[in-house]
Amino acid sequence: MSIRVIRKNLPGALLGLCAASAFGFASPALAQDPGTGLPPVPQQAVDVSDQQIETFAKAQERVVEIGQKWNQQVQEQGEPSPEDIRKARESAHQEMVIAVEAVGMSVEDYNRIAMAVQGDPDLQKRVQSAR
Repeated sequence: MSIRVIRKNLPGALLGLCAASAFGFASPALAQDPGTGLPPVPQQAVDVSDQQIETFAKAQERVVEIGQKWNQQVQEQGEPSPEDIRKARESAHQEMVIAVEAVGMSVEDYNRIAMAVQGDPDLQKRVQSAR
């Protein structure tokens, strides 16, 4: 499956994550600050195995690294154009998708866990412990 097809089918959560992670917001999941314009995420209990937590933690670390790399590249341009920022976001997004899948996790599972981590302090602790 090509990256283009994967990108077309990605849920919005990873898109938001990529933008946040790649461009100055290295948070591991979507921000829920009312000032961001993002809708609040409904909180649901999610059953996540220890293996899934370990895989998620590996993927998350890589996603943050990729975001930081692309953020640095954009910042080094001084005042990048909107087109430069768009291209960097697309490139970061592609790398993040590859990184998530490379650790053996689907983008959908990554997003599901990332969203669950947002509102579950116990799950957050489990992810931190897996690092």
